[in-house]
Amino acid sequence: MVIEVTEDEVFKALHKLKTDKSPGPDNVHPMILHEAANELAKAVTMLFRKSLSEGKLPDNWKKAHITPIYKKGSRNDPGNYRPVSLTSVVCKLLETVVRDHMLRYFNQTVITKFQHGFVRGRSCLTSLLEVFEHWTSSMDEGYGVDVIYLGPDSQSIIR
Repeated sequence: MVIEVTEDEVFKALHKLKTDKSPGPDNVHPMILHEAANELAKAVTMLFRKSLSEGKLPDNWKKAHITPIYKKGSRNDPGNYRPVSLTSVVCKLLETVVRDHMLRYFNQTVITKFQHGFVRGRSCLTSLLEVFEHWTSSMDEGYGVDVIYLGPDSQSIIR
């Protein structure tokens, strides 16, 4: 799969940035990228294309600042903090563009209409609704329907 990054998709990704987030170790703040999206889209697109064609990331995109974030309980207990990695916002943009390309590819080639898990707009509920519709249609047409349900406690039933 070849990923062709377009200036339009980079502009949209820059424009969707959450401006209240913190910058990474490269100190590029998302607000600057968001506000200057028109001016930066072409340069960032060229940077992404070069990175993808060479299969390399700039060194400062690979670095992270680890910051402890308080969860709950005593502030004196280190176990009540969780680590958060602040990474390059520009690198996260590239990850977003690559992810979007991969999702489009998989949706067109691999994922079928029967796939419900991990697909946007589909879930266990939509799967159950479809199978229930199939069962009721079969019953309406005079066919018999046999169902075996293995729920969360199925281990207690199977011996």
